[in-house]
Amino acid sequence: MRSPLTPGEVYTAVKSSVAAGAIFGGVIGASAVSTQNEHKMRDITSVALQDTSLAPGASLTGFAFFPLKKTDASLQGSTLRAVLRTPGNPTDTVVELALEGDLPKP
Repeated sequence: MRSPLTPGEVYTAVKSSVAAGAIFGGVIGASAVSTQNEHKMRDITSVALQDTSLAPGASLTGFAFFPLKKTDASLQGSTLRAVLRTPGNPTDTVVELALEGDLPKP
């Protein structure tokens, strides 16, 4: 089972790719890379699914980021599992969604 990545872990991966592009491309200065990374972190954090409490009837949307192996070519056989907890209720509600589809090649 793979655990979701935190926004910080996603940011680290994105930060590395932006910095590498700047270094190898020789076009972007260090301050521009830093600014781009700050914007990326804010963007990632703003769309990431947050662990929070909801009032009855409320909803929550966001992205869950997961690590993929370079050898992963498809989501076939993968399952997204969400555990919903109600305060004071000892029983969790578990929702499982089967995923499918091919992944784009890098």
